[in-house]
Amino acid sequence: MFGLLVACALSLQAPQHAVTASWVDDGVDPSRPNAVTYTGTVELTPAEAFTAAKTRAEELTRQRLRTYGAKAAEEVSPFWLPQFVRNQQIDRWVDRQLRREPPAVLDRDDVIRDHGFGKSFQTKLLVDSPEPSARALRRLSHRIDGAGELFLAKCGGTVVFWGVLALVFWWLDRLSRGYMSGRLFLLAASLGISVPGVAFLFI
Repeated sequence: MFGLLVACALSLQAPQHAVTASWVDDGVDPSRPNAVTYTGTVELTPAEAFTAAKTRAEELTRQRLRTYGAKAAEEVSPFWLPQFVRNQQIDRWVDRQLRREPPAVLDRDDVIRDHGFGKSFQTKLLVDSPEPSARALRRLSHRIDGAGELFLAKCGGTVVFWGVLALVFWWLDRLSRGYMSGRLFLLAASLGISVPGVAFLFI
C-alpha cells in the first residue's frame, strides 16, 4: 500500500525530466558555445514531441541561416540586382547548407506532465548551430555574381526578343492589311510579357 502511494505521488509531480543537464535550465552549454536550445510544442506522445522540437529547430535554423545569407548578399550584390533575384539565391543557398550540414542534435530533455486524465510530453533539444563558414559565404557570393550575369543576359535577350516580336508584328500587320491589327497586338503583348516573365523565374 505504501509503495502504491509513493508511486502515485511521483506520477503527479510535473514537470518530470527524463534527462537532467545544466543546459536545460540555463539554455546554454558552456562546453559547447555554438549550441542553441529549441523547445517544441506540447504533444500527446514522446515521438510527436520530439518531431515537433526537431521541426522547430529546423525552421529556426533556416531563419538563422537566411539572416546570415541576407547580410552577406547585401554586401556583394550590385545595386541594380532586383530583390527577388537575390532572395532566390539566398533561399537556394540555405537549402544547400541544410543539406550539407543539417542541424545536429547534441542532447535532448523530455518533460512529462501528468494531468490526471492523461500525460503530455514536451521535448527540448540542444542543437549544434555554428555560424556559416567563410567558405560557405563565398559560395553564396559566387551564386550572387552568377545570378547577376544571368540577369543581365536575360535583360539583353528580352530587348532582342521584343525587337523581333515588334518586327514580326509589323510584318504580319502589313501582310493582313490591318485586318488583324487588334488580335495581333494582343498576341504580341501577351508574348512580350509572358515569355520574359517565365524566363526570369529561373535565374
